[in-house]
Amino acid sequence: MVPEVSTSKGVPVNIAPLSFIIIVSAIKDIIEDYKRHKEDKEENEMMYKVSSQGKPFEDTFSKDILVGNLVLINKNQYFPCDMLIISTSDDAGRCYIETKNLDGETNKKIKFSHKDMFEKCKTE
Repeated sequence: MVPEVSTSKGVPVNIAPLSFIIIVSAIKDIIEDYKRHKEDKEENEMMYKVSSQGKPFEDTFSKDILVGNLVLINKNQYFPCDMLIISTSDDAGRCYIETKNLDGETNKKIKFSHKDMFEKCKTE
């Protein structure tokens, strides 16, 4: 737009292509945000067995899980949040977790429950 450094003598000839690119990018971002919103809502409405403050396990939406709640996860079930493994059905306290939602890897990683917690849960 500055005539001294412009190749078009200060005439705004780049406004149309620039506006087109900005509008297309904005539309693409709106569509992606809408899809992400739908996926988040779907995951937030998934039900899990949750126990809080020593109460029996009851069905709870994943969005209502709080820090300190115990969450019962079954085989092939998604983890609704960051979790600490307290006990597993395996005799060695291990479980296999797929982390493709986090890092894109489809191979399963072995995770172990804390030894002391596992032993305490096993005896009760």
